[in-house]
Amino acid sequence: MTFGRLRLAPLTLLALLVPASASAGGLNVDYSVSIRGFPVGTALLRAKDTDGHYAIEFSARVAGLARLFSDATMSARAAGNFAEDRPQPDAYDHVWVEDGETERVAMRFDGTSVADISLDPPRKRPERYAPITAAQKADVLDPVSAFLWPAPGGLTPEICARTLPLIDGKYRFDVDMAFDRDATFSPRGTALSYPAIVCSMRYRQVSGYRIGRKDGGFVKDGTVAEVWMAPAGRGLLAPVHIQLQSRIGRIVLRATTFEAD
Repeated sequence: MTFGRLRLAPLTLLALLVPASASAGGLNVDYSVSIRGFPVGTALLRAKDTDGHYAIEFSARVAGLARLFSDATMSARAAGNFAEDRPQPDAYDHVWVEDGETERVAMRFDGTSVADISLDPPRKRPERYAPITAAQKADVLDPVSAFLWPAPGGLTPEICARTLPLIDGKYRFDVDMAFDRDATFSPRGTALSYPAIVCSMRYRQVSGYRIGRKDGGFVKDGTVAEVWMAPAGRGLLAPVHIQLQSRIGRIVLRATTFEAD
């Protein structure tokens, strides 16, 4: 089992393009995580915005019988300020621990561009990987600043019409999105029901991949996935269901609790 190797793959297929807000609000979402239909872990999303400043945390861990194969946890954080129609990250970091090994990544932003990246441990033989150029670090979002969407017109197909330029410190990739269908979402074990919009997503590697092995990563270049977005209050949408095909099978994150204020 390589649950830790999931990194942020499912949730980096989302965008946070939230207009500045003069109020404070929070979002709490708990997710179940399954691979090939078998439960393997849990994930938590906690987001807060106050007077245009946002702080978001995401964490995940292996649970149940999957711990017999791997003992993995990860946590990631991002903070910044909303500027016009998109977030302007100040900082991002993640810590990934699996079977006694720890990876730490930190990024510092200057405006919408990445100014500094710290990898601990650094990549061995960095010359083997396609470098992330200065141009590719411009006008990007970190994966955690990629959880909430504005929906000034409600759940409309236009919400899905976007390309996300994402960077996690080691990889730079785009996610092309398109409208797929309308849906209704109900957290398991509850009678609650939420309208949702389903967007299809296609993952495209840009840089950071092993040279000569562009399709050698955990998620193949060109992978198609989908995300279900539901109203999260104050004109925002948040993910309640995410699924994608990986090299070890279909991964599904599904909200088990969904609380917004």
